[in-house]
Amino acid sequence: MGQTGALVKMDNNYGFFNPDVAGQLAAIARENGFFLKEHNADYLDEESLKIHPVLGISSLNAAPEFGVTETKVLMRLSYLVPSGELFRRTLSEKVFSDNRWQKWLPADLKDIKPVELWKDPALAYKATASCGHYYLDQPDVAILNQKASYPENPDKIYISACFLRWNW
Repeated sequence: MGQTGALVKMDNNYGFFNPDVAGQLAAIARENGFFLKEHNADYLDEESLKIHPVLGISSLNAAPEFGVTETKVLMRLSYLVPSGELFRRTLSEKVFSDNRWQKWLPADLKDIKPVELWKDPALAYKATASCGHYYLDQPDVAILNQKASYPENPDKIYISACFLRWNW
């Protein structure tokens, strides 16, 4: 696993993919009989991703982006069902019940207090979406999600969103 300059915060990549560093790390890995897996490849632009194989990057980590996508799909669908508000509130309360969400804050928000973040609905939404996937399997969240009668299949929408993003 190698750090190539990219840095994921909330639902963006705040770093800068550095092809020179990536190429050097891939060469070092190859010389030692390994492959390079890039860390923080979430939200990289298509052009950066297309040159990965040329540079010798064999795989990448984009799990947080998939988790954020899943959470956003469920949160958006929740607006269409009667129990949606309870689902969103329960998920947000879980997210803010510990400090895990703070690791996803960009530098300009690093010192924000939870009460300040809650006052900004868009920011609270982004913070919940950024780490809500850690809590989707918590019993009280999972039960609300399972009981929701979404008009569309969340898994189908999630898979479609992933296919669109990654051009599969």
